[in-house]
Amino acid sequence: MPFYREELSMPIPRLTTQDLKVWLTRFPRIYARARLPYATARFLMRRPHDIDYAAFGLFPQSDGLFLDIGANAGMSSMSLRIYQRQARILAIEPNPYHEPDLKWTQRVVRRMDYAIWAAGDVDGEADFYIPVYRGVPITAEASLNREFVQESPSLRNQLGARMHSPDFKIDHRRIAVRRMDDLHLTPAFVKIDVQGHEQAVLEGMATTLDRCSAPVLVEAPSAETAAFMASFGYRPYSYDHEGNRLVPLNGQPVTNVMFTRTVPSAG
Repeated sequence: MPFYREELSMPIPRLTTQDLKVWLTRFPRIYARARLPYATARFLMRRPHDIDYAAFGLFPQSDGLFLDIGANAGMSSMSLRIYQRQARILAIEPNPYHEPDLKWTQRVVRRMDYAIWAAGDVDGEADFYIPVYRGVPITAEASLNREFVQESPSLRNQLGARMHSPDFKIDHRRIAVRRMDDLHLTPAFVKIDVQGHEQAVLEGMATTLDRCSAPVLVEAPSAETAAFMASFGYRPYSYDHEGNRLVPLNGQPVTNVMFTRTVPSAG
């Protein structure tokens, strides 16, 4: 009996979301089928996939265009819809793997269109790199830059030494690339999450940014990107969750940066 009591009293390891995702890669079909119901349930409960998207709710309600560049499976479009109920959405995603996901998201959030190509600074084609573990594409870490995939801190955090195992590989495919300026859009909001390719995206939409003054949420922007945005009069802010406001970015490490010319009042 003492043996069993000791065993039962041992702490049970706590699984993180990333641990669960890695574990589910043992069952590719279950993994693929679980993503959309999970994302949809969060949307219906008005829970964004990333709390920083609440920053879009600080701006006046608009029926203008939300440009979702690097849409992945559509989680950011769902999160935007929580805070901007009337906005039209155009999701740009280079990975054709996500087209079924985007079709579903389109049905859920409504007033949404999508396109399967990459935004960039020149029209043409490019190689697109997708990390794959146990046959499951880890699409959130896919990039036009192979080195970015190989050195991704978040991917290494998820997989660790597994990245050096036979279960891991980096696939690639040719995809179309287009300049956003060529679409002559006037977005009210922009989000860019393109895994190290943000500078090329912004250079390909410089005229659009100069014309529309839309707030732009960028994941992990480089110093080059910050300087580029500053040249157009955009200043960097981070979202203060507790105060529900944008605060000036003064060198503190953050994942998402909101570049804007005008700062809305706290809601």
